[in-house]
Amino acid sequence: MLNYALKFDPSVEESAQRNLRRFHNICKIPELDIASESSPTLVVKKKEDGRYTTDYPCVFCTPLVNQWSETLHSFRTANLIRKGIELLKLKTIQDMNKLKRILVRADTDYHQLYLCYSFLKSSRNAWILLFHAKLQVEAGRDVFAALEGYCKKSKLIN
Repeated sequence: MLNYALKFDPSVEESAQRNLRRFHNICKIPELDIASESSPTLVVKKKEDGRYTTDYPCVFCTPLVNQWSETLHSFRTANLIRKGIELLKLKTIQDMNKLKRILVRADTDYHQLYLCYSFLKSSRNAWILLFHAKLQVEAGRDVFAALEGYCKKSKLIN
C-alpha cells in the first residue's frame, strides 16, 4: 500500500476520505516511497453495511506484512494503531539502513555477502528489502544476483 495512489468511490464521505488519506500518509516510509505516475491505484468503496473495502491487488505478502496486519487489526484505539505503525516504520527503516551498510561491504567481502543473506533470511521481509536496496544502493549487480539466487533457493522471495 506504500506506493499505491488512493482514489475514492463517490459513496465515501469527505470525513472518511480525509481520515483514510491521513492514515495512508502516516503509513508511508519516506525512505521506501517509490510512488510514480505508473503506481497502481487503490480504490476505496463503501459497502452496504457501512464498512469500507478495497480491491487490493496484492498477490504476494511477506510474513512480516501478514504479522503486522494481524497486529494492527488487534488494536482497538487510534493511539495504539498509530504507535504500532510507528514501530513498524522504525523497524523497517532500521532494517533498510543495516542492509545498505552490509551491501556496500559485500561487494568486496564474501563474509559480508553471507551476513547479508543471513540478515535477509531472519528479517521476514526479504523481498521488499532487497527490492528497495536494488533501487538505492550502488553495489555491484553480481551481489544482487547472488543474493536473489540464494533467496530464491531458500524460498525467501518468489
